[in-house]
Amino acid sequence: MKKMLDSSYEGKALKPFTSRIEREDIRQFCRALGDENPVHHNRDLAAGKGYKDVPAPLTFCTTLLFKGCPGLWQILQDIGLDINRMLHTKEEYEFFGVVYPGDHLQSSLSIDLVHSTATTDIVSIRNSVTRDGEQVVIVKTTLISPRRPIA
Repeated sequence: MKKMLDSSYEGKALKPFTSRIEREDIRQFCRALGDENPVHHNRDLAAGKGYKDVPAPLTFCTTLLFKGCPGLWQILQDIGLDINRMLHTKEEYEFFGVVYPGDHLQSSLSIDLVHSTATTDIVSIRNSVTRDGEQVVIVKTTLISPRRPIA
């Protein structure tokens, strides 16, 4: 049987990082989701709806963790999570603002949960995202990996 996850990582802060949001990042994210909402693509339409530019979709900040966190994959492996069989299973969001192209977002990460059950390893990461010192969103991401070997 596989050994349990290293719970000493629970509560640890990860290295903060900054992400510059490009218009193309938002466009690619929308394309990947099949999100054709014109407010995310048309600056004039977005302005007519009260936005200062095309807003990023609400779930966009999930990408910050996976694209920007230095050494994330190694940290997950050090914890003991099998990243080759890992699933991204749950997201929780608390919104305080809108993300726009040109934003420089600061991410402060912490590992909220490291837990093993008989069948599943679970890691939860919290990303507190700010822009110019103001809170924009808090994203809680849960990752799981099966503990049993593939038959």
